Amino acid sequence: DAMVHAIEKTQGREGIRFALMGGGCAGFQYEFDYADGPQEGDIEIDFGKFKMWICPMSESMLDGTVISWKKDGLISEGFQFNNPGESAACGCGVSVGF
Repeated sequence: DAMVHAIEKTQGREGIRFALMGGGCAGFQYEFDYADGPQEGDIEIDFGKFKMWICPMSESMLDGTVISWKKDGLISEGFQFNNPGESAACGCGVSVGF
């Protein structure tokens, strides 16, 4: 279901790029952004009408991550990442540690 939301909101883009970036108080932050194509070396997953590119340096830490769509109340909604490899998370919910 989360990918259905992503497909509906691609705004004419080719797909989504998924990566981890250094930052935040726990060490890493998820990067999940619309993209027009892969960056050099990205791993491509083709969902038919939609593609996802995964950063090769982040692949091992993203392995097993389940992406879902979370809706709280009337105005708060967005992607949620359930990653079995996380060993720590920031109280604000933005950064994670491995």
